[in-house]
Amino acid sequence: MEIKSLKQYEEIVIEYDKGESEFHRKGMEGSHWTITKVETESPFKGDKTVYTYRKEIK
Repeated sequence: MEIKSLKQYEEIVIEYDKGESEFHRKGMEGSHWTITKVETESPFKGDKTVYTYRKEIK
């Protein structure tokens, strides 16, 4: 077996209340963080949403 590539990532999980995620998400994406997972507590109300971000460690 031969490993061709090995990358390490930093991960952060942020919980947002309704309406507060859009501004912060744009800032995170602008600083090279990528959204890898989104969980919504109440999909119809959108009360709380949890975003998992990932960024490659160089």
